[in-house]
Amino acid sequence: MGSAYLRVKRYILSGAPGSGKTSVIREMEHHGRVVVHEAATDIIAEAQAKGIEKPWEEARFVGDIAIMQRERLKHLPGL
Repeated sequence: MGSAYLRVKRYILSGAPGSGKTSVIREMEHHGRVVVHEAATDIIAEAQAKGIEKPWEEARFVGDIAIMQRERLKHLPGL
């Protein structure tokens, strides 16, 4: 990792469904911030499209989220 990677300010947004996390992230993007969208929603949607009703109950759920987030981080500009 380069020194620029270590100086990047990072924030994690958390909250209940419907609390405005996605709206805040979109506003940050609108103002030129680099964001990494959360992966859990995408992992759930993909699994449910394959017929898995409750993917969060699968043993690999958290691991799949971590893998997707890591992949998304790899493709960020400047890192």
